[in-house]
Amino acid sequence: MRIVFVTHYAELYGANRSLIDLITGIRKLHPAFDPMVILPFEGKMTNKLKCLKVDYRVIPFHSSVTIEASSKTKAFFKGLAKLLINRLLLLKHSAALRRFNPDIVHSNSSVFSFGSQLAAKLKKPHVWHIREFVYEDYHYKYSLGELAFRKQLNRAACAIAISSAIRNKRCQHLLCECETIYNGVVFEEDIIRKTKGERFVFGMVGIITRGKNQLEGIKAFGRLANEYSDISLKLYGDFADENYETEINDYIHTHDLARRIRFEGHKESINEIFKNIDCLIQPAHHEAMGRVTAEAMSYGVPVAGYDGAATSELLTHDKNGLLYKTEDQLYRILKEYLKNDSMYNRLSLESIKTVKERFTIDKYAANIFSVYKRILTHKLQAT
Repeated sequence: MRIVFVTHYAELYGANRSLIDLITGIRKLHPAFDPMVILPFEGKMTNKLKCLKVDYRVIPFHSSVTIEASSKTKAFFKGLAKLLINRLLLLKHSAALRRFNPDIVHSNSSVFSFGSQLAAKLKKPHVWHIREFVYEDYHYKYSLGELAFRKQLNRAACAIAISSAIRNKRCQHLLCECETIYNGVVFEEDIIRKTKGERFVFGMVGIITRGKNQLEGIKAFGRLANEYSDISLKLYGDFADENYETEINDYIHTHDLARRIRFEGHKESINEIFKNIDCLIQPAHHEAMGRVTAEAMSYGVPVAGYDGAATSELLTHDKNGLLYKTEDQLYRILKEYLKNDSMYNRLSLESIKTVKERFTIDKYAANIFSVYKRILTHKLQAT
């Protein structure tokens, strides 16, 4: 089976890490699997593909979204220009892609339509991975409007939503088939439980932006830091918003938290992250799935998560994690994790059990491969 995957950036953040896991997982199940990845430029992702001996092609295509602040008229005409450039790129590269002769084109995100256009050009089935709310999590809007996107999505052979929250929000009233398949984050044989450290360390993981709501976690931690002198907070991820960075740093300095909070930057190794924290704070209100939530659980690191969107699907309160609605509730949850060792250990063990049942790469790869097989079977029957 040959699949062309299309992804819209070249860093190793969540969507691309999930794509790497998917390719690795399917190869483990089916060694003859032959993937190719299309992406708009070189970067850490292409370095990873080279290490894995995965063929890739750089095509500098454009996304289909714009930042909310852009005027509708300006965004529309900019969207038309991007669409034209993408079509010209298809003309330039379609011969080489025909020679690869994929069975399916798989778009790794819903913020671009280049994969849909490519599938139509090659007359191949298209699988569209819906990994984001778009507006709620990134404040993006479709340059040519939501209706134009939905028309293209309806032409897909299958849409894959990474959570029920995404499916309910983005895939309602679709004409095409839609599957809910959670990302896998670890092979089952690689699961290792991390034990609680002597000095308790809270952590937040992910790009630091207003949509991820890290300041709420910092405020709750700050209240706890006033009561306990031997706790700390580590933030793993780069700032993506200068105004939010200023707001966070001002709060930290105003409340004398600089010695207790460390910014570790982006780390590619999840082992380096989760072996160094004892509890993950997941304060985002609009998580499409929350890959880092499942990653923390795979190490037995309990999660304090906002009770909304997909976080409420991954965590069941007081079974495999703790959920909150207000900053005050978050403060109380963090205090409970710090003080209550028996509860901490119970939720830690249950977290690992949940990952084995729902979030292994083995299950993720097998579920998506079964979608590919079903699509190709239907295609064969139709001919």
